[in-house]
Amino acid sequence: MENRVGIIIRVTPEDKQAIEERMKTAGITNMNAYIQTMALYGSIYNLREIGEVTRLLRYAGNNINQLAVKAHTGKWISMGEIAEIKKSVLHIEQMVMSISDQLRRMNGET
Repeated sequence: MENRVGIIIRVTPEDKQAIEERMKTAGITNMNAYIQTMALYGSIYNLREIGEVTRLLRYAGNNINQLAVKAHTGKWISMGEIAEIKKSVLHIEQMVMSISDQLRRMNGET
């Protein structure tokens, strides 16, 4: 195991609260890991939601492909099927916007 050296920083209570809020946004509970990663790399991204968006995109893509097959074979597509696709796409859009907002907040943008 390599030798480790300690670094002590002092912050105001307000700065500590701001750090804890950013940790929560990033989905990190270990302050040492958070501060070390931020100091070395400058940013942390919570990728959990991206996995969910990927899953939802696959689901919506499969549904769209099924509707395309129905359309090409001359079968009717119900309004319910179209509404389900629209609902899925709207949900995906909302998740992407949420991720985008989180990234902007983490980067100090408004």
